[in-house]
Amino acid sequence: MNESTGVISNKNFELVDVTMRDGALGRKFPYSLDQLKEYLRILEDLGIKYAEVGFIDGPGKWTEGEVNSPNYDVTPELNERLHNESPLKLWSMIDSDNPRLKSEQVHTNKESLVRLTADIDKKHLLQEKIDICKQKNIPFSVNLKHTGGYELEQIQAMAEFAQDQGASIFYIVDTSGTMIPARVAQIARQLKNTLSIDLGFHGHDSMGFAAANSLTAIDEGCKYIDVSLCGIGAGGGNAITETFALLTKGQDCDWNRLIEAGKLLNISPEYRELQERIFWGFIGCNSTVKKELMNNPEDEIAKKAMEWKYGKNIKQG
Repeated sequence: MNESTGVISNKNFELVDVTMRDGALGRKFPYSLDQLKEYLRILEDLGIKYAEVGFIDGPGKWTEGEVNSPNYDVTPELNERLHNESPLKLWSMIDSDNPRLKSEQVHTNKESLVRLTADIDKKHLLQEKIDICKQKNIPFSVNLKHTGGYELEQIQAMAEFAQDQGASIFYIVDTSGTMIPARVAQIARQLKNTLSIDLGFHGHDSMGFAAANSLTAIDEGCKYIDVSLCGIGAGGGNAITETFALLTKGQDCDWNRLIEAGKLLNISPEYRELQERIFWGFIGCNSTVKKELMNNPEDEIAKKAMEWKYGKNIKQG
């Protein structure tokens, strides 16, 4: 970080916007295909080159009527259509636990990486999905869920397995949002010194460390850093696209385009108002307590949390 400008001086990394996959997961997939295409144009204007657009045979639904199938599903046809309309590198995700995935549901676009979720104790399920990607001759990453919860030797073994299988990227994934920068540094440094493939980092913000952990990952040589608009996403949310766009481009960042993105996805009004109404972020930027507040701003958890910090309840605030 250049302290005089507030801009990240290390340029050897790429932002991967995951709003349309992880953000949609957190919001039960309200986005239409038109919103997706316009959002990709905004990312292009912001200089973000990578976006994860959804699951292959994943959960949830697209808005009815916007695509031929109501399923929220990056089919080969949709993948081709999006690539024909956007210069971005468009990625998708396969949940390796998915027992019903068939080879014909996966595209053959060599420019479109597939991210495979992984659990150490379910390597056989991961292997099935790797075999599909290899048959299709398409690039894939291995994203180790709950990376920080494993011993370093276990992480190393899984990363070496991914590399030996031909993965392009090994992702450190803070699924529960409980990693701290020192742990991210320990894992990333170990893998950077022993692997030849690229590293990525996907942070969740349950304890407010997604940004710090992502910056640490960049310092330790991770090439791909996941972000989402307003930090929206499943679990505790993600590192924030706006923050990292500004940290990357500084005064050259087109803030108006970021505002347009928020309006496009109907995020800014409801989320900004919620921030002001319930003091968003008083226990982590995206916390379990915050989720309780979102469901019921006047329940006992909310009152206790507000009393803990402010000595008053939310009605008196």
